[in-house]
Amino acid sequence: MSTIEIETKYFLLAFLLAKPLGQPPKALLFALAPGGITGMGPLSQAEGGSPALVGVFHTVRVLALFLLVPLLARLLR
Repeated sequence: MSTIEIETKYFLLAFLLAKPLGQPPKALLFALAPGGITGMGPLSQAEGGSPALVGVFHTVRVLALFLLVPLLARLLR
């Protein structure tokens, strides 16, 4: 998957989730962007977004990764 494809997907997802979550798309762009929590949190705050929201999204993403990868590895053996 190319970088442009990945960025397009999180850009569209940010706009789709903006209304149900009650957050501006600008804030969700940093929450959904691939990157580290230490980089995206301050960037979000500098652009008027919510670093707490970014932290929650990135933490859930990392926890899901650590829980799902071993499970999928066992199922695919």
